[in-house]
Amino acid sequence: MSLQRRPGHRPPADLRLDDEPAELPGAEEPAAAEPEPVPGERDETLRPPEPAARWPPRRAWLAAALALAAGALAGWLLKPDPAVGVPSAAILDFGEVRLAAAAEGLRLELANAGERGLAVASVSVGGDAAGDFALAADGCSGHLLAHGERCAVEVAFTPGGAGARHAVLRIEGDALNAALVVPLFGLGVAPRLAAEPPEIDFGDHLVGTSGPRATIRVANRGSAPLAVRSVRLAGAAAGDFALRDGCSGRTLAPGEGCSLDYTFLPTAAGERRAEVRLSTDAGDALAAPPRLSGRGLPRRGALGLEPRRLDFGPQLAGAASVPATLTLTNAGTAPLSVRDLRVAGEAFAARAGDCAKGRLAPGERCTVEVVFQPAGEGDAAGVLEIAHDGGDGPARVPLAGTGTTPDVFLDPLVMDFGQVAVGRESDARFLRVVNSGTGALLVAEVRVRGTGAQAFTARPVGCTTAPVKPKSSCGVEVRFKPHRGGAFEAEVVLRHNDAGGPDRVELRGRGEIP
Repeated sequence: MSLQRRPGHRPPADLRLDDEPAELPGAEEPAAAEPEPVPGERDETLRPPEPAARWPPRRAWLAAALALAAGALAGWLLKPDPAVGVPSAAILDFGEVRLAAAAEGLRLELANAGERGLAVASVSVGGDAAGDFALAADGCSGHLLAHGERCAVEVAFTPGGAGARHAVLRIEGDALNAALVVPLFGLGVAPRLAAEPPEIDFGDHLVGTSGPRATIRVANRGSAPLAVRSVRLAGAAAGDFALRDGCSGRTLAPGEGCSLDYTFLPTAAGERRAEVRLSTDAGDALAAPPRLSGRGLPRRGALGLEPRRLDFGPQLAGAASVPATLTLTNAGTAPLSVRDLRVAGEAFAARAGDCAKGRLAPGERCTVEVVFQPAGEGDAAGVLEIAHDGGDGPARVPLAGTGTTPDVFLDPLVMDFGQVAVGRESDARFLRVVNSGTGALLVAEVRVRGTGAQAFTARPVGCTTAPVKPKSSCGVEVRFKPHRGGAFEAEVVLRHNDAGGPDRVELRGRGEIP
């Protein structure tokens, strides 16, 4: 179709009417060429513009696409970074803090490392020991932090228990890294006062006389230093104990100790007691203060006895024992006299010995002798009472012993040698002597008597040389030697300490004439 040019219309300068239109994908075939114009005629018919005038070439398409991509990349690269919260410390460690004491607060700063604003919603403390940690200052909650801007919080620590204490500081906001959690840590420590031994007994000492020194060891068994402020004694007899103080004014590290040295100087007679009181920066931490005790002795005579009981053991009835010695000592501070000895118990007797010589000076000794002589068999008891002027009343010593008796049994009671040739001696026969009693048997004599005594001989074997113990025995060897024909009669007589009197064994034999 021909386009008519409107008056005054001029085509674009870069539009060429005689060029072929560029082929575009999907474009229709061009129309048939117009007939060549007649030479000399002016062709004022306008041709339609080429398709290239309506669509950009391929290079333009590529350039446009690259431009769009570059714009998108630039927009993405130039987009502001999201907010990022960065704490100034990864952990807040308060170290060792004494129980119930407030540690110095620790400061934590929060910075916004992103380009967008960081809105801090809240700051809180949580965890197992959250009660031990507290926000002393909060400069972050409700704040909007621009890029690079900071805010700060301060956390305080007061340990409520010994050992490690854990909690967390939580910062809520719209940061890219969401909520921030900063661990909180502290160690609760405390001193612990100990004193050993719990009690010292200084024993007996004369009034006004100093006893030996004794030591109380004070130590810090806790986990924090312990300051010992003062040491004092409490009690009615506190003035009887003198102190050499090696603890007051000292600070004991954990495991360290110090010493308190005491001496006892009684100012009065009787029991003297006091308590050791220690004042420290942990309070008077000893539930049971160490105790001091001792006894003051008056300056007067005091009778001491050694031994305090006499036991004589078994003793033959009717025989006196070996004397037992009792030692008397003046343990007082003034002279002492033994006035009298009294014995309760018929089987016992006492002799004053050298205690009758007069007064005993302090520390001087004398001896008393006691004898036991039981009248019969069985246990015996008694008391020796010693009267003196020591002021403590008479001293009493228990006495004990057991009376024993032997019991003789002879086997056989008749010894018949039969017929023996005159002038010849028979074989030996043995008389067995048995002690079946409770006391030792003492055989004083063994002899043969009677009308035919000259024909018999009796020789003791272990009977007269030593006592025969209870349940033991000895023997008598007997022989017959007739000097004529006919019958002979005699007896063996044993004299001993059995209350039954001497015992006799009948002897018989006949002399035979060859």
